Amino acid sequence: MFAALKRPDPNSGCGFSCKGCYFLGRTLEEMVDHVEEMHDPPDPVQCPYCKGSYRTKPSLRKHISVKHRELHAKVKMKQRL
Repeated sequence: MFAALKRPDPNSGCGFSCKGCYFLGRTLEEMVDHVEEMHDPPDPVQCPYCKGSYRTKPSLRKHISVKHRELHAKVKMKQRL
């Protein structure tokens, strides 16, 4: 996966560029998410709350934060105890 990443010229104002396309990312996390989603799609991941299926972990995280915010917060609180 990291073969698709490269650091551009430091004067360009962008942290990373993708060798596979023209995507520019500010952070390594943003680039890893891009490469996983667009160039190396993993097996689908399933939502633990509604059993929905998502192509990427970032997509699942976004879904949970929008659709299951309160339930997820309660589960996290119980796990901390």
